[in-house]
Amino acid sequence: TVLGLTLTQASRLIDQGYPADAPGISYDKAQTVFQEAASVLSEFIGDIKEECEIVHDPDWAEFPEVAEAIKEAGGEENCIAVGMYPKSAKWAVGMASGWKGREAAVKLALSMSIAQDMDAGTLAGMARNYPDFMVMLMEAGILTTTGSLVPAALRSHAGGNKGKGKGAEGKGKEKGKGKDKGKGKDK
Repeated sequence: TVLGLTLTQASRLIDQGYPADAPGISYDKAQTVFQEAASVLSEFIGDIKEECEIVHDPDWAEFPEVAEAIKEAGGEENCIAVGMYPKSAKWAVGMASGWKGREAAVKLALSMSIAQDMDAGTLAGMARNYPDFMVMLMEAGILTTTGSLVPAALRSHAGGNKGKGKGAEGKGKEKGKGKDKGKGKDK
């Protein structure tokens, strides 16, 4: 599930020059798009470890204002990871009970945040390698299926992962829901 988040409380993100709005994505292991999250983000920014910061906040202690924004957007209470890409002043949130799920979700959400400012031609060029991500962008309204910018094969693929299992609103069956498995606040 993709949520549009808006910070309405004081936040160190805003203090550091990030906008109040960002996407949040709930991990769903039934969706294959999460398997390509690191590759998609690397395509956009290069070396993930060098170019962005990911803060896992399983207990909502470091970013309580982000947790509040998730609740205000209709999201469920879950462990979060906040990803920040300073070069473009972009941030995003991944939501999942386990560390690996949060990591994949935040990388995908950060990719979505970065993609919002990219031209459709560049995004369409990525469609061949990352069709599921492009479908996610279409479903979020970031990329349209009209015109020649999106290949016909992708337009026909617009059903994406639908029907391949429960969405995030299906309460996720990731082991250890609500627990962090001891990984804590890794960066």
